[in-house]
Amino acid sequence: MPIMSKLRIFKYDYITAEGLAYYFSVKIKNNFTINQVTYPVIKRVISENNYIFKGLLVIYSGRFTKKQRATYKKIRIGKTPFNTLLSNLDYGSNEMILKYSICNVKVYLNFDLANKYKKYIN
Repeated sequence: MPIMSKLRIFKYDYITAEGLAYYFSVKIKNNFTINQVTYPVIKRVISENNYIFKGLLVIYSGRFTKKQRATYKKIRIGKTPFNTLLSNLDYGSNEMILKYSICNVKVYLNFDLANKYKKYIN
């Protein structure tokens, strides 16, 4: 039975893609499914801090279950443009060794820096 824990390790001003990737990999090592890990974070972090984040892209790849075919799942919320130099993308990746293979989690966060530091300027 997986152990439930709350997202207490992140303060809203210090969320990074590397920290989210590490959090996702730890939860998956504790036998949570991809949906059980990703969607509560999206609900809590992205929707409550909509003024800071423009988008999130999470990519899971590897054999998470006993199936012979590997899983490749993309979860995209908002905008994460890769072809623009003006976008503020933060990238984080983490590998994990599971029972069946090595899996990888990649996280891309798109920040809106103008709104992030607006409260400090005024």
